[in-house]
Amino acid sequence: MNAAIWGALGAAAGAGLTALGGYLGPVRAAQAAAHERAQERREHRDQGEVERLMALRSAYREWNFYLHGVASDTFDGYRHQPADAVAERIDALRATAQAASDALMRDGWWVGSERAAMEIASLQVLNLVHGANAEPAGEDARIELRPAFDRADESRHMLNEEILDRLARIAGEALQISREG
Repeated sequence: MNAAIWGALGAAAGAGLTALGGYLGPVRAAQAAAHERAQERREHRDQGEVERLMALRSAYREWNFYLHGVASDTFDGYRHQPADAVAERIDALRATAQAASDALMRDGWWVGSERAAMEIASLQVLNLVHGANAEPAGEDARIELRPAFDRADESRHMLNEEILDRLARIAGEALQISREG
């Protein structure tokens, strides 16, 4: 009888362990799958944020380069662009920068002060082009434009620093997640 009891206890323990394994196996698999899905969502979110950050950086860079190029061409007497064409291009660059800024708002970014400096520089370039089409731009116009360009350049530099800082944090978070996984 003693052997029968031990046999029954062994069978019950074996069945219990089998049932526990049957329960814990799928639970662990579900947890691993949930962790993997969460990591994929984070990577997708981070990739989207990186793309939006780069779009913002590019939009402000293109706007800034265009303003510098128009001013340089005007001062050098290389070509005088029609003021309407310059205004149209500035409007398009402004719209691109605004769209990039709006897209980043989903990531908690608020970009505003950079735009103010670019708007002032744009206005100065438009004034320069209007004046240059009437008469050649002189050294006074160059001196007048410099502070606006300096503010726009500094503002863009600060924005780029913020973007690089965020990119570094994203890369650090991704590295930390990969170490945990």
